[in-house]
Amino acid sequence: PARLRPAAPDETGLARATGRLADDAGERLGLEITRELDVPGGLAATVETAIYRIVQEALTNVVRHAQGVTRVRVSLAERGALLVVDIEDDGAGRAAPEGHEGSGLRGMRERAELLGGRFEAARRSPRGTRIHAEIPKAP
Repeated sequence: PARLRPAAPDETGLARATGRLADDAGERLGLEITRELDVPGGLAATVETAIYRIVQEALTNVVRHAQGVTRVRVSLAERGALLVVDIEDDGAGRAAPEGHEGSGLRGMRERAELLGGRFEAARRSPRGTRIHAEIPKAP
């Protein structure tokens, strides 16, 4: 039976839940998503949930908008007091109008900033998108 949504991090832990998101997106795209998931223990539930939702929305955007994608990478890495989130793809996505941020990007930005972090979405040259967030491990 198909799952309606992957298990949330409070049910399975952030690394496992994020891995399942990558598996599900990879299945839909027909490719294997590279994962580098270095997740420390003891993160607050609010931090785990924010990171999980950022990864979830970023992968949803890849599935919906990245045309001709052949590579996707999901990385969670501890850097000092921060947990750094990177999701990169090599697809040709649709560009938003200048100065316009869709609700998905806005939601990811708000999740990061509410916890004192920062968020950036950037086009990569010659193709692709990079989602980058830095979130304090202890907000």
